[in-house]
Amino acid sequence: MSKSGCLVHLVRAKSAKPTNRFYPNLALPTLASVLRDKCKVEIHDLGQSERAKYIEHVQNTKPKAIGFTSFIDDFGDVLSLASECKNVSENSFIIVGGPHVSVLGGSNATISKFIDFAVIGEGENTICKLIQMLSDYGNPQKTGQTHVVWSESFYNLESALPPAWDLYDRTPFFPVLPVETARGCPYLCKYCGEGWMYGKKVRAKNIEQVVRELKINVEEMDVRFFRFTDSVLNFSKKRFLELCRAFIDSKLEIRWSAYARFETIEPSFLAIAKESGCASLFFGIESGSENILKNVRKKLTSTDHMRKVISTAKDIGLHTHCNFIVGFPDESIHSVGESMRLIRDISPDSVHISTFFVVPQTDMHINSEKYGIQFLDPNWIKNQHLFFGDSTYSYFRHRTMTQDDIRMYYSIMRNEIEQIESIYWNMKDHVLLTWLSAGGSETGLKRIWRKPEQYLNAYELKHFEAFKEKDIRRVDDEQNSKKVITELALRFR
Repeated sequence: MSKSGCLVHLVRAKSAKPTNRFYPNLALPTLASVLRDKCKVEIHDLGQSERAKYIEHVQNTKPKAIGFTSFIDDFGDVLSLASECKNVSENSFIIVGGPHVSVLGGSNATISKFIDFAVIGEGENTICKLIQMLSDYGNPQKTGQTHVVWSESFYNLESALPPAWDLYDRTPFFPVLPVETARGCPYLCKYCGEGWMYGKKVRAKNIEQVVRELKINVEEMDVRFFRFTDSVLNFSKKRFLELCRAFIDSKLEIRWSAYARFETIEPSFLAIAKESGCASLFFGIESGSENILKNVRKKLTSTDHMRKVISTAKDIGLHTHCNFIVGFPDESIHSVGESMRLIRDISPDSVHISTFFVVPQTDMHINSEKYGIQFLDPNWIKNQHLFFGDSTYSYFRHRTMTQDDIRMYYSIMRNEIEQIESIYWNMKDHVLLTWLSAGGSETGLKRIWRKPEQYLNAYELKHFEAFKEKDIRRVDDEQNSKKVITELALRFR
């Protein structure tokens, strides 16, 4: 495909989660890197930009296509923006892709008359073919319906170009960049959509390719803080150690965090990870109950091994965050108690509890009867984004709990965890990394995390609470949030 004169906008809508607006989005520059030699590309992240100015820009530039990435927390704004863009540039084609549209599936993706194309699956190959078609054949007949385009193949990451961060206005964001070294997850847990989205095999970039991308980010983007977005960075023990050694040998002096699994990490690995720049590791444990873990196909190593990994991490100053999920099918007061005992036993630096919800296209959706799941809202797949963050919406129950029961146990567990002196509630890896990028220290973050409200003025409290992912619908001034958090990081070093 030769370069055409058509203009394509790649857009991220505004997330309902304030912390998601503090970091650049990886999908936009990744797609831009495969499109930039074929057409003119602009990236617009509306998490930090004025919406009215962007709509005016659409009206003035009349792009051939506007491509939105979508997650459950921003999909409502995607639909609203699609409508506004069509109103000012009716011949612009609206393309929507990303995780949320993909899990909606074929028929459910036809959710708005303003969306012309819904891309299901990975977008790199599909977006090129779609733009080629629009460029070659002009304006296909508009039917007022969404055309569902299924990705024909998984993208070869070894041929991937570095993300086009030079097209991204990163001024409003903290100096932290997401980096992908691999795509896919080999574990295929029953509640998770990773396997359906990215395939059952992990596809990885080669080590030299990853280091080359980091070097570009350090030398050309002036960024040294990175969050690896891989589902599991240490899916292979051998590759994990090779990555760490390559980071050390590169002498780039980076800091990074990642998702990890206990069963493929040894306590002895942590020292080399720390030397390579690792600041924090995020472990998804999900439950302390062997029965629950067996039901959801989540394999875990022994409690003794987890305890040794976390103890070693603490000894060398490596932050650990552990995530749990409450409300799985067959959850009970006994299994909740098992999770709490495990949390106290292994004592990571930080813990977060998520409430279980059914993800479309997962085994728990497709074979819901096997898990005793009953759907109360027949349109729950289309409606999920409408009630993101709504603690009153209930669309399912299972044989042991309603969603109100799940929320009750979440509150009980959170209250207990916040009373444990050695554990910090929801101090996730990316939060620590952002704080470090602002000039702060982990010790300083822990000092301020539990500061009584009277030590912060109302302005500081408002924005710091957004940083801690509280009151997600309240704070809209993220640029001030960045300024306040940076000032607090320097004050509480």
